[in-house]
Amino acid sequence: MLLQRWPQQADTSFVQTILVVDDDASRAEELSGSLRAQGFGIEVAASVAQTLEFVEQRPPAMIILEQRMPETHDGRIWSQLAETSAARHIPVIVLNGMERPDIIRRVRAGTCQYFVRKPYDPQALVLLIRQALSESRSLQHASQVFSGATRC
Repeated sequence: MLLQRWPQQADTSFVQTILVVDDDASRAEELSGSLRAQGFGIEVAASVAQTLEFVEQRPPAMIILEQRMPETHDGRIWSQLAETSAARHIPVIVLNGMERPDIIRRVRAGTCQYFVRKPYDPQALVLLIRQALSESRSLQHASQVFSGATRC
């Protein structure tokens, strides 16, 4: 019996999109390139307005946010994301060079679930992304099964 071998192609039917939010184009492209190489779909936003527009129109599977953006220091992005119903179920990873307790409290009081101090290990970041996406899918599935459940 002769078996025919088909060329292996990546399964693109379920590519998860990550929204990288950074006002520095070179930093955003560096992170985007490494995540694309891991098989993720990437979109980039350079401002709070672009982030909110993207989340409303095409909610990503995850948001990775550079904390040092001017618009994040005053907390605007956290309050605006918290008010956006589409963003409530999207895991958020914040990348920050400082690990001050006040910064961590502020981002966790908003929509952020994960805080990663820079410099970070790129492989560890990918593992965290995969874990967060898996947890998010599990929570969404559970809330569909138990319609009265909400994510906190």
